[in-house]
Amino acid sequence: MILGLLPGGDALRDHYLAQGDFGYVMGLSVVQLFFGFLAVGLVRPWGERLAGWRVPPALGLILGICGGLLVTYLFDWGLLPRILAGGRPDQGLMGTGISYRIMVMAYIPIFFWGPLTIVSTVGYWLRRTGRLTTNRTTAIPLNV
Repeated sequence: MILGLLPGGDALRDHYLAQGDFGYVMGLSVVQLFFGFLAVGLVRPWGERLAGWRVPPALGLILGICGGLLVTYLFDWGLLPRILAGGRPDQGLMGTGISYRIMVMAYIPIFFWGPLTIVSTVGYWLRRTGRLTTNRTTAIPLNV
C-alpha cells in the first residue's frame, strides 16, 4: 500500500501521506508482521524458545488466545460486516471495478487469521503440555 503497488494503491498512499499518517501505516505494518511471525511460532519448533529462553506454555496460550481474539474482533466482527454492508476498508479511495475487487480479494485471508490463531494456540498448548499424543505406528488406510 505504501509503495502504491496495488491497483489504485497510489491514491490510498497519497491520502495517508497528505494526512501525515505514514508513520501510523508503517507502524501498523510492522506490528502485523511481528504478530504474524509470532503466530507462525505456535506451529514451529523455534516457537518454544526465544533468544535462548524457554517460553512457558501458559504464556504462549494466554498471548495466543488474546491475540487471536483481538484479531477476530478487529477484522471478523469489525471489518467484515462493514464490507458486507457496502462499506469500504480503503476509505473510498481505490475506485471501483477490478481494482476494488482485487483489494477485497487481498483482504479475504485476514478473516481467517484470528480463528486460525486460536486453533493453532490450542494445538500449541496441547503439544507443549503433553496432552496431544500421536500414535505414529497406526497406519491410516488410504483407500477409505
